[in-house]
Amino acid sequence: MDKSKTEAGSPSPEPNSGQHFSIGSALTSTGVSQGTFNGKIDEVRVWNVVRSATDISNNYLVELSSGSGLAGRWGFNECSGNSAINSVAGGATGTLTNAPTRTVANFNPAPSDPINPNPASGTINFPGNQVGITVNDRNAQNMTVTLYGRKKNAAAGTPFTIIGLPDTQFYTEEPQGANSSGGGHNGIFKSQTQWIANHRVDSNIVFVSQLGDCTQNGDTKEIEFKRADTAIKNIENPNVPTAFGIPYAISVGNHDQGPIYNPNGTSIFYNQYFGSARFAGRTYYGGHYGANNHNSYQLFSAGGIDFIHISLDYNDNSNAAGQGSTTDVETLQAVLDWADNLLKTYPNRKAILSTHWLMGTGTQTAFQGPGQKIYDDLKDNPNLILMLAGHVAGEGRRTDVFGGNTVHTLMSDYQSGFTNGGNGFLRIMRFDPATNTLSVKTYSPYANSSRTGASSEFQLPVSLGGASFTMINSQVNAASGSTVNLPWAGLEPLTEYEWYVTVSDGENEVTSQVFNFKTSGLVPIKLMEFKAVEENTQVKLSWKTATESNSQRFDVERSTDGSHFNKIGEVAAKGNSNSVQKYSMLDASASKGINYYRLKQLDVDGHFTYSPIVAVTLSAGKGFEIYPNPVSGNEISIVFGGEVKDKAVIKVFDINGKLRINTKATVDNSNISIKHNLNPWCLCCKCYCWR
Repeated sequence: MDKSKTEAGSPSPEPNSGQHFSIGSALTSTGVSQGTFNGKIDEVRVWNVVRSATDISNNYLVELSSGSGLAGRWGFNECSGNSAINSVAGGATGTLTNAPTRTVANFNPAPSDPINPNPASGTINFPGNQVGITVNDRNAQNMTVTLYGRKKNAAAGTPFTIIGLPDTQFYTEEPQGANSSGGGHNGIFKSQTQWIANHRVDSNIVFVSQLGDCTQNGDTKEIEFKRADTAIKNIENPNVPTAFGIPYAISVGNHDQGPIYNPNGTSIFYNQYFGSARFAGRTYYGGHYGANNHNSYQLFSAGGIDFIHISLDYNDNSNAAGQGSTTDVETLQAVLDWADNLLKTYPNRKAILSTHWLMGTGTQTAFQGPGQKIYDDLKDNPNLILMLAGHVAGEGRRTDVFGGNTVHTLMSDYQSGFTNGGNGFLRIMRFDPATNTLSVKTYSPYANSSRTGASSEFQLPVSLGGASFTMINSQVNAASGSTVNLPWAGLEPLTEYEWYVTVSDGENEVTSQVFNFKTSGLVPIKLMEFKAVEENTQVKLSWKTATESNSQRFDVERSTDGSHFNKIGEVAAKGNSNSVQKYSMLDASASKGINYYRLKQLDVDGHFTYSPIVAVTLSAGKGFEIYPNPVSGNEISIVFGGEVKDKAVIKVFDINGKLRINTKATVDNSNISIKHNLNPWCLCCKCYCWR
């Protein structure tokens, strides 16, 4: 049971309800089906008495055809035909519709949640190199158990940016500039997406969320979707030179729908231009709910963190006559059940949800429309950290905490009260895993201006959780009731780790909670300092240790980007020492420009730790410039691009290749001057230095 609700007092069910009853679908009061169940049903029971959790768990894996208070029971054991026999005497027999498939097999429930983790969560000074977990299958089947782990305090990933694109409807609107503010045109939308593409690398932009109302007139004006298509192509391949461009999602706003305000409509143009076919084959596209792309999800990773983004269709959560339809409430519930299942399917991905309407303007302002319902249904998922919306002109945000988990909700929409239907303002959301912060700025590439103030520029704490989990080990054919021990190689001493397991019976899979422990042992080396300096076109690396215990060697690693390191040498360590030890190494093959270095400090048992990263800029060395250029007058000056005090051979040629000057000189303060009586227009110069 995912949800439960306790009513005040002792309410009794209505005993004489005249409403229609179905299995696998919701019905309106007139008996019209509202959606269908997509899954397996083995047996359905209806009781007219309250059943406790113990009553349910004791009997749900066995057939139960009778019992006190059992009002109806359908076992679906007919094996053929369209009848569903009610085994309770005098009960109604059902009729199967929509051609369901009958399977003659026992019901296969998912394995039980794994128990008894070893080491127990929170263990310190753990000396082992494997973890254990007890697994059970309700049908006593063998299972596959897979271990995932990571360092709890692993080095923080690189900061990254997610862009929020609020309502763009007045940029795509036909006719152009017809909105209340006037001046809106698609060039503004295109300037936004072009800026995103231009700053993909330097701002590390990893995802774009368009917050609904991409267009103004839904299915009545296709030209608006064509304009949106043109603007969005700026962040797709080939305009962005990656396989699938920048990952993005476009939420369906009320003005994108067809009919407008109706989440149960067809929204023909939205699905024609931004339907699932557009995203087919893109690795970040996870899929959609139902028959169209109104509700979809995306998977991406950034800063060492895995994310799921869920985009929901506009729905006002009201069946009242007027805007929307008379089944908005039922539709929203079905969509939220789907979203809730996604969050539970990907519990180790941080989750962001975007939808068009959540709240109004201001700080800690109440939810609006479907906002409270969406939050209430999804708040028990600890991986949900952020919700984004537009729709209401202005800016708003609120923070909610449930079960220790914080969810921030941010709203932004600049279509009204701003020139040009929004003037191109967008949200730049910068995530920093090192500080677990989200910094928000509001900027317009079109106007090249920023909005300041507490509602437009602010910082929030977010739980980003460090590096991604990776698969460590797996065991197949684990017997039900057994304790599975999974080796974990490379555990470092005095280091905190997090881990979880998945358990699969081949058909169903469950995921454990995340456990943590801290290893025991001694750090092999206490590093005092680590330096890198340029020395005669090489890089001299030097370091000191205060103490060493069973140390074996230092691997010296170099990188040109600060992220991807390669080993370039190794230096033997002292082994055991309580006094200061000094080490050094020359890197003769460093690249010109910035070089990053780190030490991998290994002990005799194979444990290792990394040093802090140091950087040094290697100059161009003995390069030189000649001036004046073009040559004029009767003197040539040669200036070297670094401190040079060597001897040099200078050869001057004319344009026909004939040697005209061949002389030796001593470089004085990186400078040489040569007098000549030649025609300057025909000369070129070569210079060689030696010691």
